[in-house]
Amino acid sequence: MENGKNFIVFAKSVGAILALRTIHNKKLTPKACIFVGSAVRWARETQKGIDSWLQGYSIPTLFIQKTSDPAISFEDLKKTLTLSKAKNYKLLQLPGDNHDYEDIEPLVNSSLEFINKLDLKT
Repeated sequence: MENGKNFIVFAKSVGAILALRTIHNKKLTPKACIFVGSAVRWARETQKGIDSWLQGYSIPTLFIQKTSDPAISFEDLKKTLTLSKAKNYKLLQLPGDNHDYEDIEPLVNSSLEFINKLDLKT
């Protein structure tokens, strides 16, 4: 993606964590991101630096998280983003207490709505 200009990262679970690390390391510069079921709790247990990767994060991002996702609950993700001083993001809460996001319709609809509001011309 070194020469890519207008691309959006769509990632689920650990994929969101890998994207955050790659963005933090300046090896990826997407126009926006959509992260579904971000596995922040897992990353804190297995990766060093997840909280620093979020410090000052400002890429337009839609975080979609279930209320009681065991990877991190919606409220804990909200608190994490606030404490890290992340900017330019939107949080969407879906009902549920698992890490499966098999109901595709709300993911598609919210992702399209988010993408349609972006200015991807530059």
